[in-house]
Amino acid sequence: MKNKKKLIAIAVALVLVLAVVAIIVFSPKITVDRNLVEENAHKAVAVAKYLDGELELNEEEYSLVGEAGSFQLYYRASDYTLKVLDTKTGKEWKSLITDEDYIHKADEGATENSEAVRTRFKKLFEIGYTNFAEINLKTSLVDEFAITVDHHKIENGFAIEAFFDSYGIGVTVEFWVDESGLNVRVPIDKVKESDEYGIMSLSVLPSFGAVADTVENSFVLMPDASGGIYDVKTVKGRQTPLTIDTYFPRDFDLDKIESNNQQGIKNAMMPFFGISKGTQGFVGYISEGEMNSYVTFNPSSVYKVNRVEAAVNYRKSYTYLNPAGEPVTATEKNISARDFSVHYALISAEAENPVTYSDMAVKLQSYLASTGKLVKTEAAEKAGVDVNLQMIMSTKVETMISEYLKVMTKCSDIEDMVAGLSDDAKKNLRIMLLGWQSSGYNVYPSSSKIANGIGSVKELSNFLTEQGIESYLLDDLVFASTDSQDFSEQSDAVYNEAKIPVTNTDGDQYVRNAYKEYVKLTEKTLPYLAKNDVYGIGFDKVGWYVFDDFQKRVELTRYDTVAMYNAMLGATEKKGMKVAIQRGNAYTLNVADYLYDLPLEGSGIEVLDRDVPFYEMVVHGYIPYSMDTPGNMAIDYDIEKLKWIEFGAEPTFLLTEEMSEEFKDSKVDNAFSTEVETWIDDVSAIATEFNTKLAFTGNCTITGHDQISSGVVRVTYSNGNKIYINYNQEQVTVDDVTVKAVDYVVVGADGNIVG
Repeated sequence: MKNKKKLIAIAVALVLVLAVVAIIVFSPKITVDRNLVEENAHKAVAVAKYLDGELELNEEEYSLVGEAGSFQLYYRASDYTLKVLDTKTGKEWKSLITDEDYIHKADEGATENSEAVRTRFKKLFEIGYTNFAEINLKTSLVDEFAITVDHHKIENGFAIEAFFDSYGIGVTVEFWVDESGLNVRVPIDKVKESDEYGIMSLSVLPSFGAVADTVENSFVLMPDASGGIYDVKTVKGRQTPLTIDTYFPRDFDLDKIESNNQQGIKNAMMPFFGISKGTQGFVGYISEGEMNSYVTFNPSSVYKVNRVEAAVNYRKSYTYLNPAGEPVTATEKNISARDFSVHYALISAEAENPVTYSDMAVKLQSYLASTGKLVKTEAAEKAGVDVNLQMIMSTKVETMISEYLKVMTKCSDIEDMVAGLSDDAKKNLRIMLLGWQSSGYNVYPSSSKIANGIGSVKELSNFLTEQGIESYLLDDLVFASTDSQDFSEQSDAVYNEAKIPVTNTDGDQYVRNAYKEYVKLTEKTLPYLAKNDVYGIGFDKVGWYVFDDFQKRVELTRYDTVAMYNAMLGATEKKGMKVAIQRGNAYTLNVADYLYDLPLEGSGIEVLDRDVPFYEMVVHGYIPYSMDTPGNMAIDYDIEKLKWIEFGAEPTFLLTEEMSEEFKDSKVDNAFSTEVETWIDDVSAIATEFNTKLAFTGNCTITGHDQISSGVVRVTYSNGNKIYINYNQEQVTVDDVTVKAVDYVVVGADGNIVG
């Protein structure tokens, strides 16, 4: 009998071993579906239409090469320069800076108006190149003698095909006008390289619309977080150039990213830039290939002129640790960028009024909406302002002797909280659940299974929907830590080109492959959440982190990663669920139903004079949003409320049913004073206030934002209402409107005070 049992045990063991081997050997390897990537990739807004026949050019004079609406495009082949004329106003925008456009600073030894300076200021584009071994250099049309240039005729413009004979590299750059302004496009299929040299980067129109220090009412707009302004007339010392990466840093270093997050350093969420030159200006937008792009501002120095330019990074240099722990710097072997396009919306002010950043925001909003890059949500159609409540449901607690899941808020607690509010407050709420998964708050990846002990998410979702309240379950499909039992460094982590998992110095933080996360989301998470009647999903970091992955079989460029993000969001919508996006990079604005954790402050960059809510001005009236500092986490709640009003944001709170002292030894290290009991009256009060005095902000666009004086702001809405905000500790009077200290006043379009 004993021998028989032993044989049975051995047989069972063999079956288990064979089963495991079968899983390892026969389980299909995940491989990227390239058709799926292309289906979900952002499409070009516009492409050049090539025409038959030669482009007729006068070598020494400007030739008219394109016309659309009131704009005419002129090109001079002798020095490769262009200009755009607005026939309505007579205003011109040029690609070069002439002697009259700048004032020479008489530094000792400098030559007035030197030919080298003229050359530097009239480049149509500039190419960075590498020999893959020792050097990274730059060149342009006006720098080289061994260059072959052909011109092509396209609809409303022209194309330059340039081949740099010395290096065996070449590009074709297309220029054409439409009714909004000027377009520049560099098709990737027309980029040429040799075995020895490769293209690193390309910047376009580095001197377009440049402004001299002497021009009154002029400024430069940069895409730092929501937006940053450099006031040209402000007295300054010599400033160094400023470069801001679009969406995510080029050098993919998790330690640096964590350091940037702690220091408040941001990237561009929306790839805009602009220059106001008194009564004329432009707002530029990188409309294609922005995942690999950056914007550089060159403030005045020896020559008192200010320039801003957009560029694409075809290859990235990166540093990684080799197996011996030594830092190694390398350059990508293959081009990882795609087609690159920039649109310049040209603005002429009415009468002699200066062009403002409000004019730019209105212009850019119209462009993005007309091209389908910004889509209005159902929530933005209704009058009224919701209060956003982020509820921490559970968190993992680790003590010296045990580890367990601590429930901080039950679903029934949220139902009781909502039931206790007034009817007015109930209909102006948005609920977000954090830490609802089995691993609790801030442990990712986590199983999509609902945590034990928090109650029925299905019942809560149905209850909130019946009350007319939107609700979202927040999840992070990007970040990973070794705290999670659902993460494998070998199979789940993103790899660099050296085929090494990307991690931090401590080796406890990673990011995950977007294609694999799409598969998990569509095959497991979405069906499970749909069965639980979930209203919507909040995607942490999907609107924030963009990176390449060189992992075998699932290689993704930044372009591909964004495409897979789009696939995730589209699949969620197809399941009937709404989509909320953290941070809100521009590639999500055609699908997002809600944006959360938008940065309230810029990076504190010294060269920029002030922050402005440019991003919010573009988005407002299309997608509702809230900022990254909950009211109960703010240093000064009253100031925070005024910031919400200035930025057109919904009030937000981070709450729990249990006392925040229960977070001790948990994964929650950034929350305090979170008890519902402490803050519920404030929630009710602010819901009433915002929907009494400020309800119109819910479905109107922002048409004006003016910093009238220190600490005093005026915000104008499309219905004519104005909000005067006073951050000062003393009462102020502006435009015959008196505003108390740390307060605001709403003035209706009829001139009467509202509320």
